[in-house]
Amino acid sequence: MGGEVGEHLDVQATARAQAATDPAWQDAYRRWRPPVERVIAWLAGHGNSRLRYHETIKNNAWLLTAPPPSTSAA
Repeated sequence: MGGEVGEHLDVQATARAQAATDPAWQDAYRRWRPPVERVIAWLAGHGNSRLRYHETIKNNAWLLTAPPPSTSAA
């Protein structure tokens, strides 16, 4: 991460052009975007708006074993 502003503008422009013109890309996007959004909403709605660890393996273990957050009002 980091670097100069505009360092990846050519890569971003190429990706946007592909997204606008490639039917296979558009089909994959339409297929996978809703499930990904649902998972993100579910995680955020169940108190997981911030991950505890920086490592993927530890986060997966934590998400699968963490107790549900308390919903009682104090």
